[in-house]
Amino acid sequence: AATADAVAVDGGGGMADFGVEPLSAVASELRQALTPEEVEEVVLLADRPGAVPYALPLELPPPGHALRERGLALLWARTVTVAAAIVGTSRLRLFTKCGET
Repeated sequence: AATADAVAVDGGGGMADFGVEPLSAVASELRQALTPEEVEEVVLLADRPGAVPYALPLELPPPGHALRERGLALLWARTVTVAAAIVGTSRLRLFTKCGET
């Protein structure tokens, strides 16, 4: 049975509001906010024994950009997602343009 607290938390829509955004929406926001010259291209590789590594390209704001922190949060979320979702991942590697990343 729903309690008054549960209804207040989920706003009656059936889903709690934890302020969660889809990663695709965050990536889209960053793509729209950055010019091609500003983008730091990053590739996340998930190594799997006996298989070709899974590669996920990402575009992040460069160091010093106002959206850098949001971009790094996206990178972290994508890294965790890949580590959990790609069966057999034994190691993750990150290739970046900027050593700071």
